[in-house]
Amino acid sequence: MNILRVFSLLLLIALGVLIGMNNAQLQSFAFVEIGKVITIIITIIIIIITITATTGAATGVATGEIRNEKV
Repeated sequence: MNILRVFSLLLLIALGVLIGMNNAQLQSFAFVEIGKVITIIITIIIIIITITATTGAATGVATGEIRNEKV
């Protein structure tokens, strides 16, 4: 839930910045900022997936659920 709150807060801030500008600034600024926000969100998602996979694998090895057996 905290991740969703952070994302929604970032989107609200971005919308507030865009609403506060006039049309000339908005047209040149919007695409750059939206691209930055999307890039940041994708990066955060990749980091979360990596951390989750790594800790899950480490937990599996530590508990003996994942074994390094030769077939």
